Amino acid sequence: MMVRDIAEEAREVSPLVRDILSRRAEGRDSCEGLIGFKKLDGKRLGEAIIAVDGGNRSLDFSDFTFYLARAWAGTQSGSEALYNAIGVVVPPVEPEARISIYREVLEAYTALELVRRIEGPGVILLDGSPATALKWWRPGFARRDLMMSQALETAKRVLVDVDLSILGIECSVKGECVEDLVSKAVRRPASAKLGMILARSNTYSAKDLRWLIAVEVAEKLYLYMSLLREAWRKSITPIFVAKTSRSSEACGGPLPDVAYLYPAAPPEPSLAVLRRDAMVKIGIENILGLGGDEASGRFIPDVGDLRRFYTEMVAEVRTYVRLSPAGPILSVSALVPSSTPELLNPAEYIAEVLKPLIDISPSGYPLHLLIAHERAKVSSQDLESSLLVMGLSLEGVGRSVLRL
Repeated sequence: MMVRDIAEEAREVSPLVRDILSRRAEGRDSCEGLIGFKKLDGKRLGEAIIAVDGGNRSLDFSDFTFYLARAWAGTQSGSEALYNAIGVVVPPVEPEARISIYREVLEAYTALELVRRIEGPGVILLDGSPATALKWWRPGFARRDLMMSQALETAKRVLVDVDLSILGIECSVKGECVEDLVSKAVRRPASAKLGMILARSNTYSAKDLRWLIAVEVAEKLYLYMSLLREAWRKSITPIFVAKTSRSSEACGGPLPDVAYLYPAAPPEPSLAVLRRDAMVKIGIENILGLGGDEASGRFIPDVGDLRRFYTEMVAEVRTYVRLSPAGPILSVSALVPSSTPELLNPAEYIAEVLKPLIDISPSGYPLHLLIAHERAKVSSQDLESSLLVMGLSLEGVGRSVLRL
């Protein structure tokens, strides 16, 4: 038997890894897109600060994937909103990716409900980046030859004959049920509940219901569009905060940007001033780096105003920031109207927007997001309790059959 143990492998790879780390620590490699650093202070007080996060957990049975998704949003003044979604994934394709969409739908909806109840100005803090929150294409699209436009046309035909009263919807115009579903449903995610409604009839096969994935995507993008518009109307800026970032666009090196920024950044709160083309992206194609055609699934659903909004009306201001002395370097992205005049001077603009975060980030990461993460966390006990409340059996282990 041939054996290569851990010690042998580690000794061989060690010089490579150690050299990479030493080059980073010594700052031997520069960041080509870095202009400098701008000091931050936290003097902008009295603004609303909203934090939102979500969590999900699932159980795989031999016949179903059962899930529980949750989202929580709260403010520094004590206002909060909490929503849960429970169900089985229908049709049973790409379950984990689609449960992530359900969670993102809940996050956008929960944040939107809270924004509607408060006054600006202020900020909404969201964990992660626009690339993860707004990305909609999934491997199942290309692999199963699912075209977004064709899927939505199928949805329009099918939904005309479906009773959607459980979602609080009565289609207003024949052929516009998809827009009614994503915009007017009183239960979220409406698309996930729609799958379970259709499965009760036993009329459709899994292949027949693949168009549901397009409706799930449309619902997610519609709710994020609604959140952004309502926030902007109240002078509230959505800010995505990522603890880890693998982007290498600003520095253009083989390592992530943060690897080059750490040795160069000052220890006090500051932000990286990058080239304008690295800081400002207008339109979802530039924000997400789209390059595929509809066959790849990278195609904005043509529902309501989605396509115009995401291609023409939204912009991202992105940089790296240190929020506390010697704290971690975070990736931050603010989503703003593309008509914002301050985009001509993005460093000054984002420095002003980030001021409220300095006083709430003693560890270098916003305390409000840490609280949101804990409130939105889904435990295995939560999942099991939801099954018991529904009167479903937990007998057996592994991929057992879900039973009444």
